[in-house]
Amino acid sequence: GFICGAYMPIRTMGQGMQYFVSLLPGTYATVLFRQGFLNSVLNRMRETLPQGMINGIASGFDVKMSFFGHDVSTLALILVISISTIVLLGVFLFINKFKKKN
Repeated sequence: GFICGAYMPIRTMGQGMQYFVSLLPGTYATVLFRQGFLNSVLNRMRETLPQGMINGIASGFDVKMSFFGHDVSTLALILVISISTIVLLGVFLFINKFKKKN
């Protein structure tokens, strides 16, 4: 949880740790969940609060993610999670296939 930014915002970590965390698929899932939970709240806040304040709140809660300084879109978050799941599932099945033969 701590390493993927679920309990502690990624922006509060050191630069090296931020780069390391951005390589983990769980981080992308965490950011995607945050977007899902907070976007409606942020949209309602936009009705009464200045945009700069909304951006500060969104940044403080890591609603957006950057990968080595480049912003990551929601579609890219979904793609990283999907591809990681497929690859890791394939590795799991491959390993288990050889375990059963031995």
